[in-house]
Amino acid sequence: LGLGGRKRSAPGGCNESGSATDGGSHLPLSCGGAPAGPQHGIGGPSADSGTGEAAPRSAALQRTGGTQCSDRPGCRPGPVAVVGSDRCWVSVGQAPDDEHADSPQQHNAPDKNVHGAVGTTVLHHSKGCDPPKGATKLMGCESSLDPRVARLIDANLDRAREGLRVVEDWCRFGLERDDLVISLKDWRQRLGKLHREHYKQARSTATDPGAGLDHPAQLDRHSPRQVVEANCGRVQEALRVLEEYARSVDAPLAAEAAAIRYGLYDLEVTCLKATGGNSRRNRLQDCQLCLITAPCPDLVERVTAALRSGVAMVQHRCKSGSDLERLAEAKALAALCQDHGALLIINDRIDLALAVDADGVHLGQDDLPTEVARGLIGPDRLLGRSTHDLDQVAEANREDCDYLGLGPVNTTAVKPERPAIGAELVGQALAIAQKPVFAIGGITQANLSQLTAVGCRRAAVIGAIMGSNSPAESSQSLLNSLSRLNH
Repeated sequence: LGLGGRKRSAPGGCNESGSATDGGSHLPLSCGGAPAGPQHGIGGPSADSGTGEAAPRSAALQRTGGTQCSDRPGCRPGPVAVVGSDRCWVSVGQAPDDEHADSPQQHNAPDKNVHGAVGTTVLHHSKGCDPPKGATKLMGCESSLDPRVARLIDANLDRAREGLRVVEDWCRFGLERDDLVISLKDWRQRLGKLHREHYKQARSTATDPGAGLDHPAQLDRHSPRQVVEANCGRVQEALRVLEEYARSVDAPLAAEAAAIRYGLYDLEVTCLKATGGNSRRNRLQDCQLCLITAPCPDLVERVTAALRSGVAMVQHRCKSGSDLERLAEAKALAALCQDHGALLIINDRIDLALAVDADGVHLGQDDLPTEVARGLIGPDRLLGRSTHDLDQVAEANREDCDYLGLGPVNTTAVKPERPAIGAELVGQALAIAQKPVFAIGGITQANLSQLTAVGCRRAAVIGAIMGSNSPAESSQSLLNSLSRLNH
């Protein structure tokens, strides 16, 4: 602002003499400093008050829509014009005194059209006067939208809507979470309504230097979780771009982009947790053999051997020692299971399960109720429940458990007070349970065939591996026997 030079005439605009060929309205403004002429409604002399008191510099500048100026045929009433709004553009380098040579007494009534030369900046109302050549248009005018910005907005609207659809389909088909689907679909449609035609018309993939470019990271997505993470990030970045570039040209779009971006931050966390829970449950379905640990000096070595042999589920059970010792063991097992892609379940202790970020917790009949336990561990971790008869199996099957342990099938040294339920009851339980059932209690390679004969395809063992001279060979033999039934 404040640059020298005179405004050239423009078709449908205002000529050099200051007349408006289309009836445009002009509002010269000040950028500070002493006024170059009377200011009407801004702080110049007022015919009403007779005082020279200036209005606050931050006061809104407006045309109040009064009658047409008698000496200004080209000026007409119009709506409010605010500096920097989406309805105005600013001309630079004009000579206000030449544009409107108003006398100090003219047009200073507050209800008249506003004129007044201040400095060298003239504001034109976009609806009252077409912009002359050389005018600097604010980005708020749709007609002045930079085509490069339009292309950028179009590309990021496409990017955001596509990414939302990728996440939405996973929530719909992979997680079956209607609550997440509803939010994602709503966001897509809201962005779609704001994807205006003039943005689409600015599209030019042929001249886009980034079209078709690939990145190695795109090939390194091997799971639904990675796809969800990548697309949530993609959408969030696109929405941020829309906020920044649309703020001056399309305020509703910028506001919508901001609202959706913050909403997606929370939804992403929920979706990833649900994806993790979904992954755990899928892996649980594939588990045939669960190794339950027992205290021993070479605990890590034995568990490692079992994991390398194909055991896919480990339950950390420790009834002795301090909490610090249990925590140390659980951390070591968590690292091992993560390295081998196995599930880690903590027996009884929800606090330890949360502390080491275990995949789940296993509770007995005398432990916390299922509803309470689920509230503590959340919906995404696994919850197992010990059962000893058909009534308990039926109850656990109705509750929010993920799997059941049933036994003891045989008498055991771990719980000698409990009578053996036998393989036949296991078969009956399998007939009424819709959830995975792991038979437990004195199971070895020698008696496993009794369980496979009644259709049992899952077992949990302690001594058969932890007490074996060769944990690796024992693990492999048990898995082979269970696998024969499954195939």
